[in-house]
Amino acid sequence: MFRRGAAPLLAAAALLVSPLPARAQAFAVGAGASIVSDQGTLVYVNSFDHWGGSLFGEVSLEGESARHDAVLQLRWSHFGLPGSAADAPSVQVDAGLISVYYRYRETWWEAGLFGGLGLYHLAPRDPGEGQVATDPTETVVGFHGGLVSIFQLSKTLDLRLELAGYVPRSEVDHKIIQISALFGYRF
Repeated sequence: MFRRGAAPLLAAAALLVSPLPARAQAFAVGAGASIVSDQGTLVYVNSFDHWGGSLFGEVSLEGESARHDAVLQLRWSHFGLPGSAADAPSVQVDAGLISVYYRYRETWWEAGLFGGLGLYHLAPRDPGEGQVATDPTETVVGFHGGLVSIFQLSKTLDLRLELAGYVPRSEVDHKIIQISALFGYRF
């Protein structure tokens, strides 16, 4: 009776200890910088004169051998926007984004599309001398989409170039264009 009851336990233990195929998911984390232009405000501003930074984490939903990749990414971004009036202070934006990427994969290069939703906290800086506060502090939802190219620098390190558009549903009309360079570490 002991032998009959021990056989399933031994089989389960053998499966746990035996080498199994690698998981299909691949994870990555990274950080980068971006230049930002706001095409929604009516104030004349120099294009791409604001800067930002991002941190991200992602999970790939396809195996390493696939020619395409579906990816779910979470990102935090911090960047500046011009105020909505000529004499208004700039607006600081903190954004929490969730994106779905679809990428086509080659040996050393990937290209694809992405889109998603975000939560944007817009907070104008304190007015300086001669400036007038015109923008409200608000937290809003919005959507985004864009293009990505990824260059493999090594087995675990890559360089990502992105062109993205963001449309937060804020009181002041913001149509944000962002060009980013990010480094990703895959594990």
